[in-house]
Amino acid sequence: MRLRRAIVVMMSAQGQPVPDITSLMQVSTDSVHEVIHAFNERGLEAVAASTPPVPAPGTISSSTVTEPRSLPCL
Repeated sequence: MRLRRAIVVMMSAQGQPVPDITSLMQVSTDSVHEVIHAFNERGLEAVAASTPPVPAPGTISSSTVTEPRSLPCL
């Protein structure tokens, strides 16, 4: 998750609008705003934080995806 927060910060620093960041990263607008505000307040410490981003509405969280099971041979 650190990498994803770092990407959000880098995209914001490059002038990417929040809707573009949310679309690419598949997270909510609130998550992007939280990461940016936290970075502005705490710097790189905020990027290393362990709070996961909130998934965008209508997307599947990676924590809810299960590993595929193999099918039995017939």
